[in-house]
Amino acid sequence: MKKEIADLLSHLNSNNTEEKRYSIADIGMILEMNTRILNGNQSDLVNEEFKNYLDKKLLSIRLNIDEQVEIIEKLVERILAKDTLSASMLWAIGKAYPTAGLPGIVKVIEFNWKTFDDEMSYQSIISLENFLYWDIIRNASGELLRNEEFMTFIQEKSQSTNERLSECSKRVLSKLSGIKQT
Repeated sequence: MKKEIADLLSHLNSNNTEEKRYSIADIGMILEMNTRILNGNQSDLVNEEFKNYLDKKLLSIRLNIDEQVEIIEKLVERILAKDTLSASMLWAIGKAYPTAGLPGIVKVIEFNWKTFDDEMSYQSIISLENFLYWDIIRNASGELLRNEEFMTFIQEKSQSTNERLSECSKRVLSKLSGIKQT
């Protein structure tokens, strides 16, 4: 693992909530920046876009899919351990390359969804929605549709009294059923 990423992950052990929040934000931005590069965007253009969010040394970090998976696994461990900033970590996972981030989101949902508050539910579903925009995910969608625990979670949240959560869940259900038909 790259030193800068290891340092950001080590900050998640801090008692300083703001330091943890900044580290999670940096991790999410690094994942998103590298996802765009992996999807064929030119590095210079992407760097220009992210220079307002990341310092210069973080802008130069390039991650392949396996390195993204390693980061996601660390975040999932913390989420499963009930870190107080788990919703933010789910947000960061949603910035990863789909094949790197999706297994982490599914794992967290399968093992923890009954303990989620509305923000955890929303962040996990919006992350999933981010992944559904990529054609890569079409192969995984059939597996998701067969995952009873996962589908129960999405269907239950589509009936939530929290309008934002309900609307997002309904969009994901619609997209999943649309993928199923193709």
